[in-house]
Amino acid sequence: MKRRVRACNMTMPAEKNPSVAANHERARQMLDIAGRQGADIVCLPELYALIGLESEIGLATAETCDGPSVGIASEFARQYGMYVVCAFLEKTASGAIYNSAALVDRQGGIVGCYHKIYPAWPEFSATSDGGPWGISVGQRVEVFQTDFGPIGIQICFDSMFPTGWRELRKQGAKIVFFSSLFPAGKRLQARASDYNCYIVASTWQYPSLVVDITGDIISETGPFSSLAVHALDLDREVFDGDFQLGKIKHALEKYGDRLAATWHPREGWVVLEAQGDDLTVAQVAQEYSLEPAWHYIERSRIEIDRMRAEENGP
Repeated sequence: MKRRVRACNMTMPAEKNPSVAANHERARQMLDIAGRQGADIVCLPELYALIGLESEIGLATAETCDGPSVGIASEFARQYGMYVVCAFLEKTASGAIYNSAALVDRQGGIVGCYHKIYPAWPEFSATSDGGPWGISVGQRVEVFQTDFGPIGIQICFDSMFPTGWRELRKQGAKIVFFSSLFPAGKRLQARASDYNCYIVASTWQYPSLVVDITGDIISETGPFSSLAVHALDLDREVFDGDFQLGKIKHALEKYGDRLAATWHPREGWVVLEAQGDDLTVAQVAQEYSLEPAWHYIERSRIEIDRMRAEENGP
């Protein structure tokens, strides 16, 4: 499994004369740039083929997984040997319509498809602006396997609710790709901080963010930098200082300059990062029985809730 991955995010604002064909062509251009820059995985924005279009037009263009939107992603995935997170309006065999994101592998095949579990109001319910789109509600988050490890996908309004992000992290995702209409901003920082995962966002509107496992923004797109490729170290980990500082001190003394620590005293965190390729943080964590911060908090929540339930009785 690769320790480092080159992930690409982008922003695609609406153009003056939008059309599905024009949006497809823009996606082709951006996928080509990402591929030439050596990306391992590229994330397209939410419903990228429908950027700038009215909802009625969008619904008429709902397509299956073998339709043109995913087909473009598959074409460039094969050409450059990269993964693509391809968000599209999916019409299933049953006739249901989902706001979806397919993960396309390096050979152009479909690994799986995530259905947005928290559609926004206009997607599923009538509003003052008109009728609903008729979007069906996704049932669960999906964790997809890649050759660099498990990843998750969330879409737009999903950013408002921590449930899906928690479940993705519990299932092993260290990167969550966020395909969206809007940037989400501090909400993404909060999700990354809570679950210590990278978030790679691609949106219609500026800025599209890449957020570190600490919740800090690594980079953001702008009008003159609408696409960027970032090298992410998937071995970095955040550890809570509670009951672990002594073990971390011993590990740093043993490994010297082969193991770097970044201290976050306000959060009570230590971020460990291995230097070179002959040591990993995962190895150090196993050797010293170090518990990642997000896991410590989750384990604490479960145990405290259990105690509360026992005290309250049946």
